[in-house]
Amino acid sequence: MEKKSGKLEAAARERVDAESAEYDRRVDALKRAVEDLRDPGLGVRLTGRVGELVLHEHAVVSSDAGTIPLAGLQARFASAGRPIRST
Repeated sequence: MEKKSGKLEAAARERVDAESAEYDRRVDALKRAVEDLRDPGLGVRLTGRVGELVLHEHAVVSSDAGTIPLAGLQARFASAGRPIRST
């Protein structure tokens, strides 16, 4: 009976250890995801260089202005020759 009890306890401890490791792995992955949302970096380069500008997924990089994050910016489009009016 003691031998069987010891085996059951050992199996339970192994399962607890495995579940704990999986939990830690998931928490670490979520922490990385939150950090990526807070600081996404430049992201993937979307186009080639256009003059002094390079467009990335999350920012525009300019040799004059430095890195300009795109989060929170709004785009307005106008055809050539028509001025952009603020709304």
